[in-house]
Parts: sequence; structure tokens; C-alpha cells
Amino acid sequence: MKDRNIERLYYNVTGLRITKNDEYKKIKGDEAEKKVNGIIERSLRGQVLINNIYIEGDFDDRVFMYRTMQIDHVVVSKHAVYVIETKSFPDGATIKGSSFNKEISYVDGNKTKREYNPFRQNMVHVNQIKELLYKNGMDDIEVISIICFVGDNIKIETSHKYNEYLVRDTELMWMIRHLDKINSAKLVNIKEVKAIIEKNRFSEPDQIPTSIEFKHMIYTKYLKKYYREHKTKRRKRRRNA
Repeated sequence: MKDRNIERLYYNVTGLRITKNDEYKKIKGDEAEKKVNGIIERSLRGQVLINNIYIEGDFDDRVFMYRTMQIDHVVVSKHAVYVIETKSFPDGATIKGSSFNKEISYVDGNKTKREYNPFRQNMVHVNQIKELLYKNGMDDIEVISIICFVGDNIKIETSHKYNEYLVRDTELMWMIRHLDKINSAKLVNIKEVKAIIEKNRFSEPDQIPTSIEFKHMIYTKYLKKYYREHKTKRRKRRRNA
């Protein structure tokens, strides 16, 4: 992200700047994903871990681009598939919200900040994995959403649907083992599921501007811009009503 050639190219394509806040979030996000990756790898007992999966989807006419998504981690066990979204928060932050909202908020010191709802974000990822499995005749496999919060002494004040799970990084593998017990009657062919996901992940040469990571960076920035503008229009309509 610090490569100024990439930054200039990004600006030329999108007209949007890579801010210091963007860079900070990218660094903290990568650190959190690396931490969770290590936790999972140390605790694998016959499961398979697939990291950093980029998938290109259908055309999104809100931003006139093909939809892209990045799935942080997928754990395939003998009984279920776990799609894990990792989120990093400042130490001591209080996180508030609901899986039904578009955004969640967190209090960092005296400041309240907002983030796109990770429950909604990960449900898109879950549905994408379900679709891949369905196309290959595996519609009976349990695909489970887990949101993993990373940060010391964070306070969680959120509510979510019964089939969505929220854990701290220290609780992640306990949750997977617990859910495996609940789904012990179901059997998953680990090799076949892994092969399907690997086959459908995006695999262009890792070069700017062709890399999927660059495309995903542009897509998410445009999507955030769309939501901001949509929110502003809604407020104006309410004031004029």
C-alpha cells in the first residue's frame, strides 16, 4: 500500500485517494488475519484451512463493476464448512450493533466510529460458498458464518441471528469444535470441498492493475462511496418531506 506508483494508479482509476486511515486499516486488518491464521493452523485436527480467497462474482450495477469479494478464512471439517470474517478493533474498544443493521459502531476512547456490518459482509461470503457447493451437487453441507473479533480487552455489545456466531480470537477454535459436535451426524468430503473452492478462487498473476486485490480495493471503495451518497440522498428526502 505504501508503493506510490500503486497509489497514483489507484487515484487515476477511481479519482479517490488512498488515505492514511485506509493504510492503517489495511495494516491492522492484515495483522489480525495473520494472528487468526496462526491460531487456526496450530489447532487443526484433520480440518483444512484455506486463506485469503478472492472470488469475482456477477455485475454490480450500483458501481458498474463486477462484484469482488475477499474471504479471510475457510475451515473445512468432517462435519461442516466454516466461513470466517476477521475484524480488528483497538484495544479496549466497545463494539455495539446488530446483525440486522448496515453498520456497527465502536467506541475508541472518546470517539465513536462506524464500520460496515461484518455479519452482512460475511453472509455474502457464506452464500457464495453455498452456491459453489450447490453447483457441484453438495447442497446438503452446513456452511456456517463466524465473525472473529481481534483486540485486547474489547467489550462486545451486539446481537445477531441464531445461525450466526461471534467470537473473540481466543474462542474461535473452541467454537468450531463445539459446532462440529452439533453437526456430527453430517459428513463432509474435505478433499472435494477444498478442490471446489480452490478451483473457483481468482488466480490472475499478482500484478497491478490486473491483480484481484487491486480490483477488490477499487470495488470496495466505490461501494462505500455509493452507500455514502445513498445515505445523503435519503437524509435530503426526509428533510424535504
